[in-house]
Amino acid sequence: MIDVRLRLLSELAERDDLVRVSDGTRMLPAPQSASDDLRDATFVPRDAWRPATNEEWLKLTRPSATSQACSVHLMKVFDPAALGDLEALRATPEPIVSTPMGLMTDDRFARIVEALRRLNARLGGDSIHVAVLREPPGLTTISHDPQTGKAVGLHIDAWSPAEDRSRAPNVERLDVNLSVEEREFLFVPVSIHSIVRVLGLQVNASGRARRKEVAKRFLARFPATPVVKVRIPAGFAYRAPVEALIHDGGSSTAKHWSHHVAFEGTFVAQQMS
Repeated sequence: MIDVRLRLLSELAERDDLVRVSDGTRMLPAPQSASDDLRDATFVPRDAWRPATNEEWLKLTRPSATSQACSVHLMKVFDPAALGDLEALRATPEPIVSTPMGLMTDDRFARIVEALRRLNARLGGDSIHVAVLREPPGLTTISHDPQTGKAVGLHIDAWSPAEDRSRAPNVERLDVNLSVEEREFLFVPVSIHSIVRVLGLQVNASGRARRKEVAKRFLARFPATPVVKVRIPAGFAYRAPVEALIHDGGSSTAKHWSHHVAFEGTFVAQQMS
């Protein structure tokens, strides 16, 4: 069922510790019956991680047969050691920026803001949102509901307006690791197109609440679907279609708080020059 491609720079492809696979997901809290309501359920990877098999690796990294295939890219963006403001950023206890790109200003981190503006220009397209975020170490998944504070777990994003769901497969996140340690990106290697097909749903029946429900229904029905974990070195980024992919971040191997900048939008550039 794997139809998501993982695209790596050659310098990363040689690392044997870069990619790990979990043999499925588990539901929290554990279901008491088959009729349990999934609205409050959280899905996380199973605890054990292992290297990808040769078959899994080939399916993840083989060239795509169609331009519509869902892909996760890893790319080098910049050397974080070159930005002196990073030390101040890492010492800051709260998120620095959460704003549309055009309104992004913060005098405390002028060089970071300018570097992000240049990065945004190189990407082209339409960056609809950018945020600089921080997370604690030791988390299997990092996303939390801002209203309840509860962990979201593996999920599909729904940033695009409900009336413009046709953009969802093209909306991507470019997430740059500004930390001293590696971060983690987790994803289920099955695209939203395949998910709605195997569940017998209409492709366009995917509003904000519907999209979240679809992800949970799929994981509940196919708990043995593997989860892929990719390590993101400092100064590198992952680029992924977060509105067409079940995913989350992780900090399970980190020992310190992590910082990263996340762009949401539609991008033109396929690689960073």
